[in-house]
Amino acid sequence: MSEEVVLSCVSSSGGKGVKIAAWSPGKGAIQRTYSSETEGGGAALAMLGKTHIMCALKSIPFIYVWHVRKEQVLMKMACPGLVRALAVSPDCVYCAGAIADKIHIWQVSTGHLLAVEGRHYQPVSVLLFTDDGQSLVSGGEDGRVLVWSLQRLVSQAFDSSGVSLPHSENVSMGTRPHPPVLHHTWSDHALPVTSLHCGAGGLRARLASASLDQTCKLYDMASGQLLCSVLFGFSLTAVAMDTAEQWLFVGGATGRISRVNLTLQRMAPLHGMSAASMADSGFKGHT
Repeated sequence: MSEEVVLSCVSSSGGKGVKIAAWSPGKGAIQRTYSSETEGGGAALAMLGKTHIMCALKSIPFIYVWHVRKEQVLMKMACPGLVRALAVSPDCVYCAGAIADKIHIWQVSTGHLLAVEGRHYQPVSVLLFTDDGQSLVSGGEDGRVLVWSLQRLVSQAFDSSGVSLPHSENVSMGTRPHPPVLHHTWSDHALPVTSLHCGAGGLRARLASASLDQTCKLYDMASGQLLCSVLFGFSLTAVAMDTAEQWLFVGGATGRISRVNLTLQRMAPLHGMSAASMADSGFKGHT
């Protein structure tokens, strides 16, 4: 497929399989469908470059892979547990999957499991790579948003037996302390984080997070500062920004997409404000 498409992932009729549709945004028609009759629908969807589609299943610990030009399943990857969130690095070298409260990092070319790390207290619900592929952002049901150093995740210190050495043991053996694996830890949400969106610029980007606590928060990843927190009157399930990062879009339980102009006033006055005075009529269509 050479033209731009929109992917949607739903359960097949009766909930006995997963169906992925590639829509043409210009024509509004389905260009191609990818499906599997495995019990249960899809839990997470990710693109591997521009050539492959990956989907983690809700009911069994497998990741299915399709080639974009073929509707049959290309590969089935077994996982150590149910994968609830899935992300692929921009260079297609690493794949990150959330299993319970742990993050698993695989090398795409070999399928080797490179790292398993857990700093969330409850299951991880969403994963996202920065545009430069150097950092991984995770959001969990504990309301925490973490920014990980991908280099530190995949290059932990190992002893001769292949077992990772604790940080204290590294110091006692005279080795230099390693830089922290986490760049930032934010605990501003009171309920599960449901969606993340990262702008351009790697660790200098702005990060938006949406939560069931009805707030959308905007962070500066360079300083770790919370720029603003916008309160909506419904639980949020999705967040996105335009390329210029002028508009903030949020969707949630009402089926309505609200739009907030981030350039109308400075960031400081936005902190803790209600979206009622900031959002326009938005978009209505979902029921």
